[in-house]
Amino acid sequence: MNNSIRKPWLLVLTIGLGTLLNPLNSSMISVALTRMQHEFGLTFADATWLISVFYLASAVGQPVMGRLSDMFGPKKVFLTGLLLVAVACGFAPFSTNFAFLLSCRALQAIGSSALFPSGMSIVRTSITEGQAKALSTLSIFSTTSAAFGPSIGGFIIDSWDWPAIFIVNFPFILLSFVLAITILPSTGRGKFNLERIDVGGILLFIISIVALILFLLSLEKQIHWSALFIFFIFSFIFYMYEKNWKEPFIDIIALKTNLNVSLVYVQFICINLVYYCYFLVFQRFSNKYTIIARNRPALLCWHWPVLVLLLHLWQDD
Repeated sequence: MNNSIRKPWLLVLTIGLGTLLNPLNSSMISVALTRMQHEFGLTFADATWLISVFYLASAVGQPVMGRLSDMFGPKKVFLTGLLLVAVACGFAPFSTNFAFLLSCRALQAIGSSALFPSGMSIVRTSITEGQAKALSTLSIFSTTSAAFGPSIGGFIIDSWDWPAIFIVNFPFILLSFVLAITILPSTGRGKFNLERIDVGGILLFIISIVALILFLLSLEKQIHWSALFIFFIFSFIFYMYEKNWKEPFIDIIALKTNLNVSLVYVQFICINLVYYCYFLVFQRFSNKYTIIARNRPALLCWHWPVLVLLLHLWQDD
């Protein structure tokens, strides 16, 4: 253990309170979608973007924030991430239109995605003795928050309304921020190097995924084959671009040469795909039972912690 960290459990608690925000907000919103859909006059396809944009922004944000942690230091990135989440959660309840709410969700995802890579970096550099225990504890924070997110959101919406799922973040943000300022060590003072940020790869990745989402959402009514065509074209361009880039957004060559790492990523993608599909199915189920979803949403999500537990047991295996 680093000599400057006298109480490693307090460091783990500080990081854990931050890292739980991403999985908590990715799952908690599922019970609020029905009310948001009615308040903003959205279709089912429109409402699903509140989930899709969060996953997309998180997928892009985590690798980038990892690079920024190396450049500016993980503590600065961790604190910045908390501030971004606070700004998003502060403005989201006052959204007057869907576009603004969607922007707040994207900002919330970007901010919360900064907390995991920076937090992991701090743990690896500050805790040597009992590091595995510290990392497993942080995993519990993430799993627990994802598991009970819908239940927490349901009970909150029972008492208040959908803005409460954003306001509930503030106790975690404030406590983690105060502890981070006093507990987390200041390490890493590199210079910003734009060449280390694969802007081209990120843009190609976003275009590909957005096109795929648009195609999948069109399956219900009129199928947009052009979106599928754009997905394949930009996916191929993305593959060729990343293969030749010095510091790629996704290291294609490393994944091709290391099968075990590739399988871990495939497993992770499958688990998150189950999450994503569940939230979409949950939204359709909530629309079918509108009275329950709008008045007693907590009754619809009692089974979610069991599903999350089973998925993470499979992941551990």
